Amino acid sequence: MTIEDLEIELQQSKALTQIIPESCMAGFDIYFSSRVLGKVKKSFTWKINGIHIFKVHVLAEVVPIELVMNKTELLMEFPSDLLKSTLTADIILSNPGNAYAEYLWGSVGAFTCDPEKGSIAPGKSAVVTITWDPHGGKRIEEEIGLHVSGGVDQVLRVKGMLW
Repeated sequence: MTIEDLEIELQQSKALTQIIPESCMAGFDIYFSSRVLGKVKKSFTWKINGIHIFKVHVLAEVVPIELVMNKTELLMEFPSDLLKSTLTADIILSNPGNAYAEYLWGSVGAFTCDPEKGSIAPGKSAVVTITWDPHGGKRIEEEIGLHVSGGVDQVLRVKGMLW
């Protein structure tokens, strides 16, 4: 069996040539990848013994990679009995898609994110810790940018409250 005529979006497919023993079954994995959004129709052919030709159509809808924040606004307030000079809070990033989502926070100033960058597997979530250090004349209200590779950038609004 041989797979031929793979278009660029299907080129990561595996087992392009196989030897299949008589009376046995075989299979092959088709991988689709595209940077163009929208509905896509591609096709390829596969042959058995160079004689039997089959054409396969692949239909897909390409959507941007997405990460979902459980909060888009975060208010951080020091309790009166806390003696630490910094304050932390967690948010959760979830990947509802079927591809890995790589991200990078654009934090500068009094608020920082840990981890600052990473990758989240399909259907999984990750905890990001936001730390507020109000010292040094830094602003107590910021917008922290979340860049998602191949997706839509987002903003986390953070505000710190001092007594």
